[in-house]
Amino acid sequence: MTRAYDRDLIARAERIAKEENIEVRKRRICRANGTLYETPAEYLFYQRVGGDAIGMSTVPEVLVARHAGTEYSGCRSSPTKAGTSRATIPTTLRSN
Repeated sequence: MTRAYDRDLIARAERIAKEENIEVRKRRICRANGTLYETPAEYLFYQRVGGDAIGMSTVPEVLVARHAGTEYSGCRSSPTKAGTSRATIPTTLRSN
């Protein structure tokens, strides 16, 4: 699958975000098996292969939706940088 996310829906979401003065950043999500926290080595691996965030359910949800013919776009909030604290769930690998 080369275009999991619908480009028209993405363009619409970006236009609305711009109208509402909402910052949008495009990122790449990697899938990890759950339920567990990734190790520091796994975070480094995902970052090195181009991932920006790690999730358990987003990728399978997109695959099922597209297989069913559903137009799909994603929106994810990942406020925590990877490795910043053991007390939080680190999901974001890279931030600008």
